[in-house]
Amino acid sequence: MRLGREHFPDLTELDVLDLGCGLGAYHPGLEGKFRELHGIDVSAQSVELAATRHPFVHYSTFDGVRLPYRDGQFSIVFTVCVMHHVPPPQWTEFVADMFRVTKPGGLVLVFEHNPYNPATQYIVKTCDIDKDAVLLRPGQLRRMFADAGFARVETKTIISVPPAGPFLSRVDSFLGHLPFGAQYYLSGVKPSS
Repeated sequence: MRLGREHFPDLTELDVLDLGCGLGAYHPGLEGKFRELHGIDVSAQSVELAATRHPFVHYSTFDGVRLPYRDGQFSIVFTVCVMHHVPPPQWTEFVADMFRVTKPGGLVLVFEHNPYNPATQYIVKTCDIDKDAVLLRPGQLRRMFADAGFARVETKTIISVPPAGPFLSRVDSFLGHLPFGAQYYLSGVKPSS
């Protein structure tokens, strides 16, 4: 929410996409914050469960290749700990499709595990859900998004996703340029022209 508010004065007028939403774990805290909240995932079972829990979200499934949305449909597109599950040969197309569905002037946010954090490395290596994970380095991700056409691309490390309260948000803000956090986020803007 904080990152969205820094970019847009009024979030309630925006259409937002959670790409790789899974069960919609973050959606209860987003109810009523946007004009429309959409969630999409490759898992039909996850989307079906999410839809029963969060009827205020517009859920869809997709094939993992092309998003079933029109060009420039969303003001904010975000994805939380999803890209490390996308096979590396598909990263470029994944980012290009995010660019396609983002409105000119829109914001993209990508939250990922920090590969430089030893605790994160250990957790990913020992977690069944992450057995296919290929962690992305922040510089690698910045280059991908810049090459796709996004501007003002930057990354900052964070302690928790989402930040658990005002104290951790302040700590993240202060230490974000250092590689300490367990996760990091990338932000980028689709140029208006």
